[in-house]
Amino acid sequence: MGIDRDAVLHVARLARLNVQDQDLDALAEELSGILDYVAQLPEEEEGSLQGTEKGLGRREDLCHSPSASKLLELSAGHRGDFVHVPKVVDNDD
Repeated sequence: MGIDRDAVLHVARLARLNVQDQDLDALAEELSGILDYVAQLPEEEEGSLQGTEKGLGRREDLCHSPSASKLLELSAGHRGDFVHVPKVVDNDD
């Protein structure tokens, strides 16, 4: 599977990475090599891995609906009925 410069540039823009023009060809070649390697790996059929379910210690998935007051009580901070969280977005672009 081949990845070209445009694909690398597109992914870099989506990931907000600064990729230099002189690095695009090398990155495209490296990513193509990685995808070619992954394509060679055999696909396992569902259920073909014996004993993995038991080994993972799976349990029944249960849904618990705690009350809003309990969630507020467990939160680090709240203002009225709203959970207060610190700002995590940096707009220095």
